[in-house]
Amino acid sequence: MRIVIVMPGLNRNADEYRDAWLELANEYRLLIIAPQFSTEYYPDSRCYNLGNMFDSDGKLIPEEKWSFSIIDPLFDFVKKNTKSKFSKYFLFGHSAGAQFVSRFMIFKPDNKVAVAITANAGWYTLLDNGMNFPYGLAQSPLHTFSLSLFQKKIIILLGEEDCHPDSPNLRRCPEADAQGLHRLERGFYFFNQSKLLAKKLKTPFVWKIKTVPNVGHDGALMAKTAAKLFFDDALFSF
Repeated sequence: MRIVIVMPGLNRNADEYRDAWLELANEYRLLIIAPQFSTEYYPDSRCYNLGNMFDSDGKLIPEEKWSFSIIDPLFDFVKKNTKSKFSKYFLFGHSAGAQFVSRFMIFKPDNKVAVAITANAGWYTLLDNGMNFPYGLAQSPLHTFSLSLFQKKIIILLGEEDCHPDSPNLRRCPEADAQGLHRLERGFYFFNQSKLLAKKLKTPFVWKIKTVPNVGHDGALMAKTAAKLFFDDALFSF
């Protein structure tokens, strides 16, 4: 069975995100893994969305303790114990989970992801070496990024109704608002800026961007489209 790792949103309600994929798991013969990053051990966005790369004083944390560093070993554990024949996994995140997935793909480039989908992320870390982390790469552990990132199979998935500047828990500050005033605008901004950068650097760019009509900030409805993109629409060749 193919393995899908599902990253939950702000509420860390991994059980609900898992359950939203159950019918899809039966339809597509999938094994769904939804890791629980509890607020007891990962109390805020620094620890979850931002990968637990820095402590509360801004000091860099060893890479093995990043929340990003859990995902590939989790896949290896599941693969071994289920005797899965697949060497890669599919990665989906919604809202805060989409932020996690987006940054995971940047800061852990040697991952085992077949296709990653970020759905309705609130804001993004831009591939900008002149902007400080978390809005850019300056003063981050990476400093710059591998051009191979643009050849990763990444889909930015956006609900067309997730377009409200006053949406609860949407970060509003000059750095985030420069990306757009709501999630839909910010998703297009991140995609377009990344595409322009790839063109400037004369490197292939394979990412995709898709919108979902009549859907807002709803992880369960976004999951249905994500499964279709993963397994039906053949957006990428393997």
